[in-house]
Amino acid sequence: MDNSRTLDPLPCTARDDAPCGVCGLSRDLNCRWQKGPLYAFIAVALPTFAATLILLGIIWLAIGTWWQFVAYFVIILVYFLIAEIRFLCSHCPYYARPGSTLRCIGNYGALRIWKYNPHPLKPAESAAMILLVLTFYLFIPVIAGGYTIWMVWQAGSGLVTVIAVAGILVMGLLGSLTFYTVMQVYGCARCVNFSCPLNRVGKPVRDEYLRKNDAMREAWEESGYILEP
Repeated sequence: MDNSRTLDPLPCTARDDAPCGVCGLSRDLNCRWQKGPLYAFIAVALPTFAATLILLGIIWLAIGTWWQFVAYFVIILVYFLIAEIRFLCSHCPYYARPGSTLRCIGNYGALRIWKYNPHPLKPAESAAMILLVLTFYLFIPVIAGGYTIWMVWQAGSGLVTVIAVAGILVMGLLGSLTFYTVMQVYGCARCVNFSCPLNRVGKPVRDEYLRKNDAMREAWEESGYILEP
């Protein structure tokens, strides 16, 4: 470690004065905020949520209950605005940027409730993030879809209606598959939140980024990470 300089607590991603365009890492990483990756993330993330809301809407129209909408939005708020910020976002270089809200290519606009933590995620935090993804992109759509299919079948709505509802569920699950595939190929393969369980940035690129951000590198090395020579 170079002891001749003071460690900058902010990674270059969070600094407006960072000499971007010089290191060349932008070819491999989404290391500076841009609208394009944010819009792409929103576009591939929304279809599953839309399909789930349609399924919940069918339940509402069929039996007149609306509590499932309230429960769904409460879960969304708790998971994405509290749990995800705590377990995942607070470790991201984007989160280190000063301010009350987060400016990043995923949860743009979320409140910065906790302090920035440059260390990698702990196993429990990684498990929480995997559970979050499975909950919204698999468990909830399957439960909502399965219940809706059973409900319209029991109500004698006919095979065509059952097939239509099943089609909504399939579209939602295809949306989940598309989200996972696109993120793995284009998003997670370029994400600077390296310790996210879905991150796919190669170790040479990760090491090069850490070498350019001493405080983050030191925190990772304290956690047992070893840079390649």
